[in-house]
Amino acid sequence: MIRSEEGEADGTPKSEPRPAGVNCPKCGKPMVIRTGKRGEFLACTGFPRCRNALSMDKLPELQ
Repeated sequence: MIRSEEGEADGTPKSEPRPAGVNCPKCGKPMVIRTGKRGEFLACTGFPRCRNALSMDKLPELQ
C-alpha cells in the first residue's frame, strides 16, 4: 500500500493531530489525538524518544 503526501492510499485525506489537553504520564510532554487504522488514540508528542500511546478511554483519567 502506497500513501501519497496528501492522504492515505484509499484517497481519504490525512488528518492532523489535535491537542488532547493532557500531558504524557511517562515524560510530561503534551499528548495529541491521532487517528489510526483502529480509530482515535492518544499519542505523545515526544515520539520517537517517548513511545507512549493510550486508548481514548484513558483521556478522562488523565484530565
